[in-house]
Amino acid sequence: MTVLQFAVQTTVGAARHGLLSLPQRGVEIATPAVVLYTRRGLPVHLTADLLRTLGPDARSLQVNPVHFLESPGPDIVQVAGSIHDLLSFHDYALFALTSDPLEFEAGGTTTKTSASFETPAGRRSVTISQYMEVINAMKPDVAASLTDEILATSSAKRTIKSVDRSLRWLDSCLDLRATGSLDLPIFGSIQGGGMIAERERSACETAKREVAGFHLGGFGRGETYEERSLLLQAAINHLPPEKPRHISGLGVPEDVLQGISAGVDLFDGSYAHRLTMGGFAMVFPPDEEEDDVAFRNGVHVALGSAVAAQNGQAKGNGVIGGMANGGGGGGRNESAQRYAAEVGEADADGATLVELKSHRGRERGRDGKKDKVGKGELPEEHGGVVSGAINLRSTAYRLDGRPILAGCECFSCRNHSRAYIHHLLNTSEMLAQVLLDIHNIHHYLRFFRATRRAISEMRFSEYCNWFLKRRLDCSNGRPASQKRFVMEECHSRQKYSEKASLLPLSVGTF
Repeated sequence: MTVLQFAVQTTVGAARHGLLSLPQRGVEIATPAVVLYTRRGLPVHLTADLLRTLGPDARSLQVNPVHFLESPGPDIVQVAGSIHDLLSFHDYALFALTSDPLEFEAGGTTTKTSASFETPAGRRSVTISQYMEVINAMKPDVAASLTDEILATSSAKRTIKSVDRSLRWLDSCLDLRATGSLDLPIFGSIQGGGMIAERERSACETAKREVAGFHLGGFGRGETYEERSLLLQAAINHLPPEKPRHISGLGVPEDVLQGISAGVDLFDGSYAHRLTMGGFAMVFPPDEEEDDVAFRNGVHVALGSAVAAQNGQAKGNGVIGGMANGGGGGGRNESAQRYAAEVGEADADGATLVELKSHRGRERGRDGKKDKVGKGELPEEHGGVVSGAINLRSTAYRLDGRPILAGCECFSCRNHSRAYIHHLLNTSEMLAQVLLDIHNIHHYLRFFRATRRAISEMRFSEYCNWFLKRRLDCSNGRPASQKRFVMEECHSRQKYSEKASLLPLSVGTF
């Protein structure tokens, strides 16, 4: 039987830093941690060799059993021996969960005997026997029970049914394990929609079962930021502290910090893939130590140059160099000079008129007051920059020879420029998503390392305050955690489509 060990090492309030071990795989996962999002076992744009370059923090993967009901089917996986054998991932921890924040939406024609999922081949009903068949064939390290996930806005009657069905299906999974048909740790799935009483009932009943851990399902499906805190607290207060807790649907860094503060240990990694598909790259500072110089050089140089230019501070060739180096004219590299020459032209009096076209197609130049940026004012969506991420599809980066983020040690930042990735995105080359996935996953892992370090050093509250303040929205100063961007609002109403994901991702806060 797969052995799952978990120990809490440090706590700060409800937040906790622990160690999840799978001795048979030689895998130790320091928590809080992200379980990387996959399609049929691999991150969408990364091969196995590229995944290994991301380091030991990238050794836990979430696999969706519904993927393996279609192609390859459970019979093929069983012939291979297990999902580890099929993927050649013998030293990786594989978590089997049906919850997929991007595509596999539960709901629809869910009945007493089957859950319904939206798949690339259409909506599909999955019975408990079919689910356990594919789990037996896959032999993952951990499997969550089949669950009936609903929206936070579902009626009280529908919410009660969801909890009852999820508990009944959990009992069926545990019965199979008792007979020896299923030999692996089971995570009990906690539901309850937007009802605090049902969240408490689901947590209490699930905690009575012999489960190895808990999956908190149904979050990020219509509840507000404030409601989520109450729902998390209602469930987690009834869970034993010695068992790990996984949650799906929370990926935005502010939401992750909210989950960690409530006592969650494991998070899904779909957020990084979501940004990649929109052409965005994470650039927020994950830690105080990496904030000032690297972040300002890598992200806000373009923003600062626009402000300096409109205030008459940019003279001759000193636009970017002056802002990046505390007002002096030195320190500019050749790529920055080319970038400055591309995005602005110096007038005789030294002022610069910004001539950028944003990713929505609005031009700002010399022709007309409508396009001219006022003194001391940043152009809206200047250079495709949003809070914490940059849109590399923007023409602002077509001659930008800098790496995605100064100081980042990922393969993409060490070897390629923003201009190159911009070119790849606008010529529809798949290499663009590969390079963005490498950077976004690498940066996301750095963020989780920073949270673990903050907890272990007993300064998690200070870290959260610093992070939320640093991530203030560039346009109006409102915290990103309090802005519900289009994709989240539409998430429960429409099927995720990679072709349609560009519009939601280009609007709002990340």
